[in-house]
Amino acid sequence: MKIRRCAIVLIEPREKLAFNLESLSNGGDGLDAQIELLALAPHLDGEVPVTAEQVAVLNALVAAPWREFDELAQQHDAHVLEGLLDMGLLIGDGEAHAAVRARDDALRAANWHAHSAVAHYFGRWRGVTSGEDLAKSGVYTMSELFARLGAPPPHVHERVSAHERIALPQPAPTAVDDLLARRATCRNFDPARALPQALFAQLMQRVFAAQAEVRVGDDTAFLKKNSPSGNRLRGQGGWLPAGIEGSTGNGHRQEGRSSRDGKGLYAASFSPAMPHTISAMQPSRIAVAGSPSNQTPSSAVPTVPMPVHTA
Repeated sequence: MKIRRCAIVLIEPREKLAFNLESLSNGGDGLDAQIELLALAPHLDGEVPVTAEQVAVLNALVAAPWREFDELAQQHDAHVLEGLLDMGLLIGDGEAHAAVRARDDALRAANWHAHSAVAHYFGRWRGVTSGEDLAKSGVYTMSELFARLGAPPPHVHERVSAHERIALPQPAPTAVDDLLARRATCRNFDPARALPQALFAQLMQRVFAAQAEVRVGDDTAFLKKNSPSGNRLRGQGGWLPAGIEGSTGNGHRQEGRSSRDGKGLYAASFSPAMPHTISAMQPSRIAVAGSPSNQTPSSAVPTVPMPVHTA
């Protein structure tokens, strides 16, 4: 069997504090601090606890070429290698590792900056509903929240004194201002309720659909959209974690042009479950693979989240 290290993995030394009665009785602070090493690999579905010995092996292996397991077992503990294979931090070429290998291959093909990939996959919220979480803690009003946690920071951060401020003229309100005044923020969504197709099409038309197309040569086109790129290095798209009437699947990506050019809007349905949809990420990331910012050091002293390898 041949193996290699996964494309991206960062090692985070995380401090865990626990009450220590002996420390308190001896005049200490009563806290016992322990360091736990966690591997953050975007192709996996969660953080993985690892040992210092396993980190040392990961740091000694390269991610690009395949190596024979028996050859590496002569240099490293075979049990450590097998454990890393079971975790998915080492990738095997056999059928038993096909699913993990497919996710790792998709991540490699995306040429994603290592820190961005880790921040994306491990910065997602799961199972968080603002109202329910407050109710579980016995807090139902803002006054109760302030009474328990104290006053929030000032609602306006003063940078200069009052006499140094520059007064701006009050503009006359327009229909756009009236529309914005009626908007409301919603953080909780009903997964069982389908979005009407007409409303979905209107949303895509206004936000992501191309309003105009300018062709340069036979194989290059520039699209004008209402959502500007803002100097992004990555392609911009929309992902909706909800069902759309008249479609299959529970997630959609807008991929069409404006109906103004006669070609219409359309959406391709897919399952948004992570990390399996990493293969559906924008292939445009490949275009920036040669960017100097696409590389970070291959190793570092583990005092902060440490890049073992970057794609």
